[in-house]
Amino acid sequence: CKSYANSYIRTPRFLQNDAVGRDIHPTFGDIALRPGLETAKKIGYFELMQRARVLPPVLPITRAQNPSTATQLIAGHLYACVEVNSPFRVYIDPADGKVYSDIHEDFDGKVPVFSAHSKVDLSGNVVYFAKGPRSRDAKQSATNHYGTISPEGKVLHTVNFECGDGPPPAFLHDCFVTNSWSICVDHSLRADASKLAKSGYFQWEKYVYYNHRFALCIYYSL
Repeated sequence: CKSYANSYIRTPRFLQNDAVGRDIHPTFGDIALRPGLETAKKIGYFELMQRARVLPPVLPITRAQNPSTATQLIAGHLYACVEVNSPFRVYIDPADGKVYSDIHEDFDGKVPVFSAHSKVDLSGNVVYFAKGPRSRDAKQSATNHYGTISPEGKVLHTVNFECGDGPPPAFLHDCFVTNSWSICVDHSLRADASKLAKSGYFQWEKYVYYNHRFALCIYYSL
């Protein structure tokens, strides 16, 4: 019988929740399963209490995410990953063995958003596609991001692009990597936080509903 242990990734968001004893940030379930006016009021109430300093201060949007989807090993470092945000690095202090996981890693500003579903090629390069980060005013960036990171943790190549008019695809989980191309799947499910209160966070856009499109990016590696 082998032993097994599990620990929470203690991001700044988790530490804020832990300090007050409850969740003071909107969850994925709020926007995906319970969209509408009630959830919009909940988000507005939390932000009002934060501005009034009744609750802990508002976190920068990049540090308020919950990287609970997957982990990725890059250049010997373990990262906790989530969509629409760069990852958090898990660090073990060799002096006392204490684990830290609130280190937001954007690779010196070169990776503003990462993916929880990146790919690793035969050379060990990490290839990712990700949609742009949300902002505090509920606007969803129309910019998507593509990049390649070497096995040594060096950002080799990045490209920003848009998939037509309006918000980007809701999730860019799937992509393909060939010898010459990295291929992004542009599907019809869009994410638009500005429509949260009225019709829901996720929208099926008619102009791409019947057609999948593909974005071809030149594959770059060492």
